[in-house]
Amino acid sequence: MKQLLIVMIGVGCVSFVINADTVTWNAGSGDVNTAANWSPAQVPGYTDVAHVHIGSASMSAAFSPMALWIASAADGNVADFTQTSGTLTVGASDGLVIGFNGSTYGRYFMKGGSLSIPGGQPQFGGYGYGLLR
Repeated sequence: MKQLLIVMIGVGCVSFVINADTVTWNAGSGDVNTAANWSPAQVPGYTDVAHVHIGSASMSAAFSPMALWIASAADGNVADFTQTSGTLTVGASDGLVIGFNGSTYGRYFMKGGSLSIPGGQPQFGGYGYGLLR
């Protein structure tokens, strides 16, 4: 009976991989919780990687993408992310990346609220320029 139970538990364990979707900021400026500001037109959720390549994104309520990359596309891009309230929660271990390639600039202005990166740490700069203020 113990052997049967162990086999059943072993068969019952299934591993899976979550495929993240990339959701890209397409507004010059606006709120991150507005679907029309993203392409495709959806607010990034816990299985999405949110990319803010250029422009000015603001956050005043809870926002929980799997990862948030600010200014991570091409050289010369500047992107601002301003948080005034709410909690930004990014789930991936490298979930917050500010400035990444070449001469990209990413700026995260935290004027209120909180930041949560369970099990990870933010990355600033890489080969670009990152600022957390």
